[in-house]
Amino acid sequence: MKNNKNPFEELYRELASTIRSEISQANVKTQSTSSPTSKIETLLTCDEVLKIFHITRPTLRRWENDQKIIPIRVGRRLLFKESDVQNLTSGKNLGGVNK
Repeated sequence: MKNNKNPFEELYRELASTIRSEISQANVKTQSTSSPTSKIETLLTCDEVLKIFHITRPTLRRWENDQKIIPIRVGRRLLFKESDVQNLTSGKNLGGVNK
């Protein structure tokens, strides 16, 4: 009698087992590295930053070029970390302003 067992069935089982094991190991690593006190950073749009500082777009671009505030690019959008904006409002990164 011929053995009608699919030759790929064993390979499929091994692969599925390996994938399950890798996923469970990745989940364990993720859970161990994430702390419950980690803070999710709030991002602000260009318009929000302009309103906060009462400045124009060219001024914001100049601050970017001077690396006083560093945007995060998401596609074509520019977003700014709220913590960076707070540092600027306290005068920490403005060079001659609020020293």
